[in-house]
Amino acid sequence: MKPFRTTAVILFLLSSLMLTGCGRESQFVNKGENTLDDFLDAWARGEPHDRFLSSGSPIEGSDPDWKAGFKLVSFMTLDSHKTEGTPPGIHCRVGLNLLDPAGNTVTREVDYQVEPGKPARIRRLPAKEDKEG
Repeated sequence: MKPFRTTAVILFLLSSLMLTGCGRESQFVNKGENTLDDFLDAWARGEPHDRFLSSGSPIEGSDPDWKAGFKLVSFMTLDSHKTEGTPPGIHCRVGLNLLDPAGNTVTREVDYQVEPGKPARIRRLPAKEDKEG
């Protein structure tokens, strides 16, 4: 094999391996986003805030606004990425459109940490990082 072909084959193989790794990371992040979507969809449907606190649920987690009686009108994932650590997780920034208990509209950007697994665990990061609009 000529040196150019050898180099081209090696570069092709390396790029294929890198893309495969990126695909797995993308699937991991998508799984975390889908888990968070299921959690937030339950809130938007009006399910009780303690629905995901019991053992045996495929998702465990809570949200302080949900617990305080806010209604979730809509949400949108703004950004998400894999976080390093043990176990690895997904950090999701989400825009929330809420109604407070008095019926006032509240818009927030909040951060969630999702740890996929059985059960998946979701926690909202501290309120000091929330941005209200």
